[in-house]
Amino acid sequence: MKKINCILFLVNIIIGSIVIDYNQVMIVSAAISTKKGVTYGADNRSQSIICNDLASFNVSWYYNWGKQPSCQAGVQGVEYDPMVWGKANLPVGNIAPGNWIMGFNEPNFIGQADLSPSAAAALWPQIQQTGRKNVLAGLADCGGVGGNCKYNTVQWAVDFLGNCTNCQVDAIAVHQYYCSASDVMTKINRLYQATKKPIWLSEFACNGASSYQQVIDFAKELLPQLESSTVVERYSWFIHWCQGCKSSDLLYSSLLYDNGTMTPFGVYYSSFGTNSSSGTTTTTSTTATTTTTTSTTGDNNGSKLSTYYIVIVLAVLLSLLLV
Repeated sequence: MKKINCILFLVNIIIGSIVIDYNQVMIVSAAISTKKGVTYGADNRSQSIICNDLASFNVSWYYNWGKQPSCQAGVQGVEYDPMVWGKANLPVGNIAPGNWIMGFNEPNFIGQADLSPSAAAALWPQIQQTGRKNVLAGLADCGGVGGNCKYNTVQWAVDFLGNCTNCQVDAIAVHQYYCSASDVMTKINRLYQATKKPIWLSEFACNGASSYQQVIDFAKELLPQLESSTVVERYSWFIHWCQGCKSSDLLYSSLLYDNGTMTPFGVYYSSFGTNSSSGTTTTTSTTATTTTTTSTTGDNNGSKLSTYYIVIVLAVLLSLLLV
């Protein structure tokens, strides 16, 4: 009887150890903001690496300026939103499934989609024919006309809506490349007041930053404001992998180093808006839950390893008692 009691005691301990380890794994489940996304540029690495990186960023959505996803297999909980980049990409044709369609990329900017408001309005019915919710996507931030800017950002949007009075426009996207959170929010609110459409900040970064810390400080100030704003529907950081970028450009805004490992800012952005024990906790009104079995903290890895050895030792003792 004593042997049986000892066996039962050890079995309970083993089961308890396994449960403890399970709980340690589950604690890294993340409630990710449905607003938070990322832009995905050119990436010639393998599909497994691309998909693993996308999962590691802890975002709810992404786009890549094209019609087909960068991660062909998809990542659970991460939505891909296709885009009709410009006039040359019409008709819509073969496009990935989804709830949204975006069009066009920086229509007010020379060298990009470069469409007048009336020209874009004439093409818009082809976007609507998909039957999806749509985003008038990617207005370049232009305070006025000059250089590569052909139209003021707000004026282009207002003129488009005036030329497309019977069109369905579910949101308007804009690009911002400032290191001032207050400037970004001011311009977003100005565009919303002029159009009364939800805003997607579909490209943004701290251009010309001198360090990763400067970009992190900028994001720490801006991201909570984007989350709490009733005007901002979504945002996506530019860019996931800025290969060959210089410090005068977007070097410190890249989520990945050239070698594919995560930069200090990448670590911050991937942890923002989650309830991960290694991340920065934020409160959001809408969240999507994803689960990972990989802990990002040394403490959790050590705890799981210790539990593993405890189970082995107890299993050995149990086998000896059964002899």
